[in-house]
Amino acid sequence: MKGLTPQVKRAIDEAVEEVKDTLAGVGCKYFHSYHVLDVLRTSFYKEYLALLCAYQSDDEPFRGAHKQIARYMEREAHRLGIEKVLDQGGEEVRIFIEETIVGTESANQVWKVVK
Repeated sequence: MKGLTPQVKRAIDEAVEEVKDTLAGVGCKYFHSYHVLDVLRTSFYKEYLALLCAYQSDDEPFRGAHKQIARYMEREAHRLGIEKVLDQGGEEVRIFIEETIVGTESANQVWKVVK
């Protein structure tokens, strides 16, 4: 998968753990993908930039990089101790973000900490 080096994967793993630790501190089990992106941008900026660089020739490098992060989280959800939140009809629950880091709107997956 484009740009997902072992260092980037490790950064995503650690970002998810940081989000989980923060949630545990306030007694919450739910978060959305943008929380992980925020941690990556601030605590693991070198790895985040390396992933973005892999998409620099794309029309929308942020979208491509963020999709890779989401796919990785989905593929590794069990190991990471998270699961997607689904509504009663089995559809993914998403939260709407009005302005992302690139100034666009986005719907982000809601996740639940399971371990």
